[in-house]
Amino acid sequence: MKYQEIIKLLDEKFKRYTGIKKKTFELIVELIKEDEKNNKKKIGGPPKLCIEDQVLAALAYWREYRTQDHLAVDYGVGQQTIGRYIIKIENILHASGKFVLCELKDEEVIIVDVMESPIERPKKNKNNTTAERRKNIHKKQNCE
Repeated sequence: MKYQEIIKLLDEKFKRYTGIKKKTFELIVELIKEDEKNNKKKIGGPPKLCIEDQVLAALAYWREYRTQDHLAVDYGVGQQTIGRYIIKIENILHASGKFVLCELKDEEVIIVDVMESPIERPKKNKNNTTAERRKNIHKKQNCE
C-alpha cells in the first residue's frame, strides 16, 4: 500500500498496518528530509519513490519480514533500490539517536552455533533392509 492510500486511514488502522503511530511516521519523514537537505550530494536522477513510500517500504521490511524482491514488485522499483532505501533509513534513524533499539547493558549474551552438521546414518546394505531382517527373525524362531 502506497502513501497516498495509507494516509487516508484512521490512526488506529494506520498503526495496525505500519506498526507505528502517524506522529512517529511524520517524525521519521522529517528526519529523512532534514538529512537530505544537509547532504546535498545528488548523484543520478530523482528518487523513484517519494520519502513517505521509502519509509513505508522500510517499515514493511522490518515489521512483516517481507523480502526486498517482494517489496520491489509492490512498489514498482528494483530490489537494489529497496535495499538502498532501507539502509539509508536505518542509518539516518540510528544517527539521530531518537530511535534506538534496546541495547544490552551488563547482560550475558549466549551465542548458539546452529550450523548444519552431518547426521550419521546407517549404511544401506542387504543385512539392514527390512525384508532381510524379517527372514533372519523367522529363521531364528524356527531353529529353537
